[in-house]
Amino acid sequence: MTIRQKMLYSIICFVIIPMLFVPILTFKSNEKILESKINISTQQTLAEIAKNIDNVIDSMVAASNMICLDEELIDCLSKDEYESPYKWYIEKKGKIESKLTNIQNGSLYSYNTDIFIIGFDGDFYAASAYPYTKTYEDIIEGEWYDQVISMNGYMLWMAPAGEHLSLTGEDEYNITMARLIKDVAGRGKGIVLISVYPEMRLASLFKSDDKINGTQMLLINEQNNIILSNNLSFDETVINNIFSKKDLVNSRDSLVHYINDEQWVINYYTISKTNWKIVQMTPYKSLMKEIKELRWYNIAVNLLLMIILVIVSTLLSWSITNPLQKLSLLMKEIPRGDFSVQFNVKGNDEVASLGKSFNVMVQEMNALINKLEEAHRQREQARLEALQAQINPHFLLNTLNSIKWMATMSGVTNVSQMISALGSLLETSLYSSEEMIPLEQEVKYVSNYVLLQKIRYGDRFGMEIEIPDNILSYRIPCFILQPLVENAIIHGFEGIEKRGLIAIKAREEKGNIVIEVGDNGKGIPESKLNNLLKIDNEMKGRFSNIGIKNVDERIRLNYGNKYGLRITSNEGEGTLVKLILPIVEGGTSHDKGINCG
Repeated sequence: MTIRQKMLYSIICFVIIPMLFVPILTFKSNEKILESKINISTQQTLAEIAKNIDNVIDSMVAASNMICLDEELIDCLSKDEYESPYKWYIEKKGKIESKLTNIQNGSLYSYNTDIFIIGFDGDFYAASAYPYTKTYEDIIEGEWYDQVISMNGYMLWMAPAGEHLSLTGEDEYNITMARLIKDVAGRGKGIVLISVYPEMRLASLFKSDDKINGTQMLLINEQNNIILSNNLSFDETVINNIFSKKDLVNSRDSLVHYINDEQWVINYYTISKTNWKIVQMTPYKSLMKEIKELRWYNIAVNLLLMIILVIVSTLLSWSITNPLQKLSLLMKEIPRGDFSVQFNVKGNDEVASLGKSFNVMVQEMNALINKLEEAHRQREQARLEALQAQINPHFLLNTLNSIKWMATMSGVTNVSQMISALGSLLETSLYSSEEMIPLEQEVKYVSNYVLLQKIRYGDRFGMEIEIPDNILSYRIPCFILQPLVENAIIHGFEGIEKRGLIAIKAREEKGNIVIEVGDNGKGIPESKLNNLLKIDNEMKGRFSNIGIKNVDERIRLNYGNKYGLRITSNEGEGTLVKLILPIVEGGTSHDKGINCG
């Protein structure tokens, strides 16, 4: 494939095709942004509507409080005997209904409401002169009646009221609040019912001229029944299908739902006092109508730009690739060993600069090839010399093994033991490629090292190891105990008169392994102890050349900062080093106990 073709294909793939998808991607992005902003705006609108409905509810609650706390009204409900029907009407019915009318005009004047009181003596009292269609016997058989009494003065909200009761025949779609009236002794005297007719001010909250075409506004109760709607013919089963889902647990939210294969954006807001929901449903296609029109406009503009771009890119690619093709033909002569070719440079553009560089490259290529050949010859010579300088570790170990058997046969047991321990140490150092080894193996390594040191220092120190069998099989990083033991021998016991003792213990603690290496040496000064794990220090093993800081860093790098070394020391009393490691299963244990004292 020529450069010209690559340029054309690249322009098609990375410019022309993206130009086709940009309107789609932009539409999707704008669609999400617009949807989000509309949802935010809708939630603010629903919150304002909820606030207005809360005001209606507060007015109804205030009216019910005035009734339930009016002692004169409660006394009228409590009195049963009157001299005549006239006295009953004037002193009881007339007085109660007058109070109801005053409360209605005072607290609920902005709304079309009814206030009823149903006395437990079977009498009805109302602020309006609507005819009753229900008898007292019919009312007390309603489920709501027993529920109000059981609530003992708390408010029961019923909406639409017609699903629970209808006193006048015209209150089927009312919002009704029922509450028990009690005297000072807590005895029930009747039930107050306050109903709001939604077709007036309350219904006007759902009407707006600036709503998107097709928008539905609903007020639904806890059972998902429609209380108010700007569309009386709206199918109530749709609401049940949406809000009966268990995952709708938020008090306010936005969601997308398909209704009869049509996508709708649904926003709802819950009124906390009644658990009713204000719902706005908007057709998705209405929301995105202008965005879709903009998308097709962008596609049309991009198609025109693509045609222009193809023409321009074809001409541009020709002007660039033609000189490059000539340069390519000259470069093909280089593999054949012809370094006399030169590119005819014209102009000052990038292709001309490339031609100049090509001419310089041809002139210097011979010298560069000669230098590379000489460097290769020197590397081979150095590798040969390194191979010749190596010592075969097998030869060294076999020689030590032969010396050990000669010492054994000669009866020099201590020399045999020393060579055996030294051979084990060298074998571990030379051939151990595992980063993690069983604790048992590390203990054997330390024991061999201590054996060598005891031959050197005599009985100036001893070592005790107390490790449970189950812990010996756990795997730990190799060579982490020997540097601690070596530092105790070299630095801890230096210049002391008493016999030194190194104690190695291990236990499980809070899901970790805690290994303690303690000595009764001279201890570490506090000035050095504070910086022991922070900077390079002289506390470094001579055999392994691994320092305490190195051990700590290896543990932390492998397992994290909550693991590592913890050092405590008192001058003249000794030093205790704790290694905290995670439990890593693996390995086997054979030795039941080790004591080098």
